Amino acid sequence: MSRGKDFRNLREDYDYDFFFDLNSAQECSRKTNRKLLLVFTGYTTVSCPGTHYELFKNKKIKRLIQNDYIPTILYIDVNINGINYANLLSDSFDSNTIPTYAIVDSNLKPYGNKLGYTRLKDSKILVDELKRNID
Repeated sequence: MSRGKDFRNLREDYDYDFFFDLNSAQECSRKTNRKLLLVFTGYTTVSCPGTHYELFKNKKIKRLIQNDYIPTILYIDVNINGINYANLLSDSFDSNTIPTYAIVDSNLKPYGNKLGYTRLKDSKILVDELKRNID
């Protein structure tokens, strides 16, 4: 895993259709009746890309996300369209660490447990959390 890989590469390498804008993701969630998988990450961090690649290349995780979730990438260390998602992470999920994964509905109501770096290292935990929160 090289240092400069980000979700643009992940999209190409693993055929994911990520949202990078929360409002657009919420709109898609409403239209498709699927929950959002919020991925709070850092654009400039070294440890996050490796964690994401390990998880998103997992076939079970990929199938669950593609069929049942709207994967939404929220960078907390850079502004995307003038928005920084660090406040959402700290205010709504009582966290300031990345990576953090959270499942929410289109109104940002949390479901299940947020998952941080330590728990994300075990892909089975994410698979179980994704399965548990499918309607």
